[in-house]
Amino acid sequence: MISVKNDAIEEGNLVTLGECGTDPEVAAELNNCPENKASQWELLPMFAVEAHTQAVKCSPYSHNLQEPQPAAAQQDAQRLCAADNKCSAYNWADNSVEDYPDRVYLCHKLHDVHPNADGWELGIRAGRAYDSPYEKRAALLDTAESFSE
Repeated sequence: MISVKNDAIEEGNLVTLGECGTDPEVAAELNNCPENKASQWELLPMFAVEAHTQAVKCSPYSHNLQEPQPAAAQQDAQRLCAADNKCSAYNWADNSVEDYPDRVYLCHKLHDVHPNADGWELGIRAGRAYDSPYEKRAALLDTAESFSE
């Protein structure tokens, strides 16, 4: 579990890792330590997800020229991207996409984003859009919308 020091959720306050109980299978269950109310908060999600969105310059034409990897579920795609420190986004095709069923493209760079792509999902890694030429994540998504007009 992640807890804040001194039980105070304040900007700049340090957090610590800990356990709640002794069973490793359920070590993060808040019910095992109800006195730890300061651990009942959430971090921002790691990915901003845009359904029905394909990044053509990442998938299937990846900048790093890697082949797509198998990913039967969204969580598989997210785990693969999270494991690659240079991955700024993933583009996952579910099993309804004929040419690329259950495949994920890991994007180091992202260009030519297209909405209305059934079966595709674009996951932008939190904080990584600011490392790109786009000043805001919203600018990246505005680009996607401009292709649909």
